[in-house]
Amino acid sequence: MTEQACETANTCDTDQLSFKAYFSSWLASTTVLAPYTYNTIAAYLSKSALGAASQCSGGASGTTCGIKWTTGTYDGTTGIGQQMSALSAIQASMITVPGVKASVPVTNSTGGTSQGDPSAGISTGESNMGTMADSRVVTMRDKVGAGFLTAGALMSVIGGIFFMVLGV
Repeated sequence: MTEQACETANTCDTDQLSFKAYFSSWLASTTVLAPYTYNTIAAYLSKSALGAASQCSGGASGTTCGIKWTTGTYDGTTGIGQQMSALSAIQASMITVPGVKASVPVTNSTGGTSQGDPSAGISTGESNMGTMADSRVVTMRDKVGAGFLTAGALMSVIGGIFFMVLGV
């Protein structure tokens, strides 16, 4: 795996250094959701994991990872993006290990067991806050107060727009 936008020119920013981490995870997930992609993706993930592992030989501890996985030797870069990317590539390659089986996520109709809870976790004896039994009748006083608040908010927005347009 190579970050084409910046890796060869050594211009990767912090975000770009972590993109390989996300991509590796997404590729592994793709093999679960679309099993016909397994053979193609597994080959790429295995090679990327080997390249990433070869980069994780730098720093004072000898375990700091670099970002240029195609070189075979530690490239001298250090950071969280490099570490995340290497770990993710190695972890994603676990799909190729015999006996490791990731299963397709279940839904309500394919074996899911989660039950809905309309009480939102409120059990007997607890406060009924937020339920229909706790609501009260809206009075004219409430409506007038809401009207004033709405008018104030609208005037603030209109005033702000007027201020910005005129450049006062």
